Amino acid sequence: MVPPYAAATARGSFNVTSLVIAMTATVITFAVGIVPVPAHITVESCYVTYDRLERMHSRCAGQWERFGVDNSGSVYGVPVGSRWRALDGPDDNYEWEVVIPESSRSYDGITLFRYGWVTPKYAQVLLAVAVWVVVAFLYVIVVGRLLRFARSRLTGAAEGPPGRQPAA
Repeated sequence: MVPPYAAATARGSFNVTSLVIAMTATVITFAVGIVPVPAHITVESCYVTYDRLERMHSRCAGQWERFGVDNSGSVYGVPVGSRWRALDGPDDNYEWEVVIPESSRSYDGITLFRYGWVTPKYAQVLLAVAVWVVVAFLYVIVVGRLLRFARSRLTGAAEGPPGRQPAA
């Protein structure tokens, strides 16, 4: 006798139950911070250094909000201006802290854990959609296989790998 809930979900590898579980897991994955999401980044401080060829390199820190939780960390891709005024002389690492103009404090970008990247708006949307689809697809595959395995255990059917079958 097949239980009613096993028969209801036994409609193939892609079914509504696995899709609902996959979408719920995807939302939780985004909320926890395992997947990069678009966010509004506020730059708090920037440090500038120069290499041997006198090319400028910058290191910035900022803060952003992700699903109602304030986060802070390193921000990459901030277009530091060559005319930004230094606050003091260089520190022990030969870095100068620079004054960030008010017009350059706010950016849109992508955040992941304690890192942020300043990116164009179209890149944020494309990345968010692509990651959402990939994560949901992976969850559908995993959940579908788990449901199939559970269904085979409930019904008592032996579901083994394709190939040679034992002789009868």
